[in-house]
Amino acid sequence: SFCKGRLTLTAEGFDLLHQLSNTTYTVNAQGRTEVWRNTIPNYVMMHVAYKLTKTPKKHK
Repeated sequence: SFCKGRLTLTAEGFDLLHQLSNTTYTVNAQGRTEVWRNTIPNYVMMHVAYKLTKTPKKHK
């Protein structure tokens, strides 16, 4: 958090070391099956949030 807790910065990462595979192999009595999936292999995402608080004006 920055600016007295009003600004928040968050980082999110998925599979940064490339350990997940989009290919699955299955072997059974009838043969070998290979399945390919279209997935996003890895990513990094940044989130920025700003907390806006506004007090109402007092009427005279």
